[in-house]
Amino acid sequence: MTPEWSYGTIYCSPISKALLIRTYGLDPNFIVTVEVNQTILLFLDEGLSVPMSVTAIDANHCPGSVMFLFEGFFGTILCTGDFRYSPVMMNHPKLKDKIVDQVYLDTTFGSPIFSSFMSREEIINSMETLMRQHLEKDPKYKFLIGVDSLGKEDLFVALSVRFDTQIVVDHHRMVTLEILDSEEVPKKCFTTDPQNGFIFAKEKKQVTLNKIIKAAEHGPCLGIVPTGWALDQSSWTGKNKYNRETGIQMIYYLPYSLHSSWQELNQFMKELRPRSCKPVVTTPGLHANTSNFTEHLNPEPALPIVFPPAYSSLYKPALGHSIKEQLYLVTEKKTKRRRTIIEEEEEFNDIEIPLSQSTAISKEEEEEMNDLT
Repeated sequence: MTPEWSYGTIYCSPISKALLIRTYGLDPNFIVTVEVNQTILLFLDEGLSVPMSVTAIDANHCPGSVMFLFEGFFGTILCTGDFRYSPVMMNHPKLKDKIVDQVYLDTTFGSPIFSSFMSREEIINSMETLMRQHLEKDPKYKFLIGVDSLGKEDLFVALSVRFDTQIVVDHHRMVTLEILDSEEVPKKCFTTDPQNGFIFAKEKKQVTLNKIIKAAEHGPCLGIVPTGWALDQSSWTGKNKYNRETGIQMIYYLPYSLHSSWQELNQFMKELRPRSCKPVVTTPGLHANTSNFTEHLNPEPALPIVFPPAYSSLYKPALGHSIKEQLYLVTEKKTKRRRTIIEEEEEFNDIEIPLSQSTAISKEEEEEMNDLT
């Protein structure tokens, strides 16, 4: 994304909007915020007579992340985006006892290899124990913790409190923390001065064996990377952990993720029971296979789609009995690739459906939507 973005309206949470503006310089006029648990109404025709409701649901992932629930004449579709399943999700009034026709599922760890991950409390306790063990050996130890550019800030806040120290970050991460500054992620827990702390938040690519060994030339140093990939020994986490000369382990990979584990995905699908499921991650291999979850699908056939009268003959023949509603949320200027939020399996001619209005949905409008579905 660049400041020149002009490809359409982006719908996101307030935190995501602030990050988009501050990080990428996007024009705020192209961004519409949807609060968590808020439902907005979009119209699929220029006459504003074919409505679709969109509800934002907490995705339990990085700050600002939400799942989107779409409801309209086409049925009910849930796009999880990146998410980590939590049982409280199914208590949401929009998901509880709701028949979901299709779910676009975060299959980042959709393989039995990634059976289960640590909980938030477990990973914090494990990191604290590991660090205290090394500090007992040498109080001058420094710890480089590898994370993505966004996410897991709560882990650092907890470590800051438990060790009564600030977490050292670079200036780029500090900009993000200024946006996130809140009771949950207080900026005061972080610093850009390396003299003010011994715990360093680093990008994953900066926590490598060679970099840790080099850093250890100036004092004892240990790398810790909380990641779901820790459970796949054939991945990058299965090697380059030990100093070949001393045999000392220099990096610890701990099984924690902001994505759902295999067990969590199964539990989510078991409770949601959608009529169909498609992967959000389409990379061949471990990720794109959703056949593992077919036993949890609702066997009841979907109701026939009833096209509203305002839906012109131009749309109906092309769509047939499937839907290809595209919300152009992200368009990369260089590659001109469009990420679709709702997309059926069959191929159709591309049809752009205008989203000409966005408003908060009223009780009367919601009843009208229920009539349509």
